[in-house]
Amino acid sequence: MEDISKLNDYLSIIEIESIINDFLKYYDDKILSKNDKIYAYDQLCEIADRQCNTYTLLDKELQSKVTSFLIKYIDFNDFDIMDAILYIIPNLGLKKAFDFILNNKNQISSDEIKKLLDVCCLEYGENVEDPYSGMK
Repeated sequence: MEDISKLNDYLSIIEIESIINDFLKYYDDKILSKNDKIYAYDQLCEIADRQCNTYTLLDKELQSKVTSFLIKYIDFNDFDIMDAILYIIPNLGLKKAFDFILNNKNQISSDEIKKLLDVCCLEYGENVEDPYSGMK
């Protein structure tokens, strides 16, 4: 898998969709160690940054696939993983992923992660599915 951070910050939506599909294909059915998860989530953060730069909502099917990936590898009590996931969610408009976390909030035992989630709820709560809502 190519290091996304080395790509241009401004890519077309077609290029972003291709990168996301390649990413998902690469990680499909892999067993990931904690370090592998963190690396994968870091790569998704890079993709999310580039997606935001397109000012276009991500295709619903891709949103669903990325949500499935996030849910598959989530660790509710690992700060690095939750921080990355909570960064990716609003940038890609992943409302279902955010709802999943909120519905499973009781699995979070870390006060630091609970605080992070509270901040995220205040920051983008109801507008999570449209990262451009504040620009309209």
